[in-house]
Amino acid sequence: MRNIQVDFEHEQFFHVFNRTNNSEALFYKDGNKIYFLELIQKRLSGYVKFYAYALLRNHFHFAISVRSEEEILEYIQQLSNEERKISETTFLEAENRNIHKLISSQFSRVFNSYSQAINKQNNRIGNLFHKPFKRSKIRNNAKFSFLLYYLHHNSRKHGVVKNFLSDPWHSYQEILNGTSSLIDIKFIMEWFGGKNKFVEFHKGKYLESDFKEVWIE
Repeated sequence: MRNIQVDFEHEQFFHVFNRTNNSEALFYKDGNKIYFLELIQKRLSGYVKFYAYALLRNHFHFAISVRSEEEILEYIQQLSNEERKISETTFLEAENRNIHKLISSQFSRVFNSYSQAINKQNNRIGNLFHKPFKRSKIRNNAKFSFLLYYLHHNSRKHGVVKNFLSDPWHSYQEILNGTSSLIDIKFIMEWFGGKNKFVEFHKGKYLESDFKEVWIE
């Protein structure tokens, strides 16, 4: 059985997923999705690289890798004392640094900030996100392409759209158009060998077994 609560490691690919409690809506309007992505970029881009995302009614997916320890230390060091949180200071000063604890803490900061905004918007109380959030390590790099396909086709898989291109809330078009400030587009293009191969791969039809290592729901 796949472990969907693995520890984060430096310079490894991961699929990150979370959903709401009781199938409650996560996003009520486009502005919520924009705000959520802004929080993700603000809290996590110094610690992880993003390769794809998908936002659905009650859950989200991200394809990421954790940056090297050197990159993360350099990022934390440039933060002011006022900007640094306890988890960041602890990581900076520790002899045995716990990268999993730091990355998990940053995701929790996103979830807490977003939950507070939705609670205020909808006059609700209580937890919005399921705990703990799920993450799986992509142990076979050959499956990384299928992870991106899985995310970009997720709304089609769930029957939200018939054609994955009809859904504006995943990263496919941003990658294709080169317009994302979140996604590492250069890496994606190099990985697939250019735009044409990226497009052709996403047009393909694959076996369920191809996604065995990457799926989380």
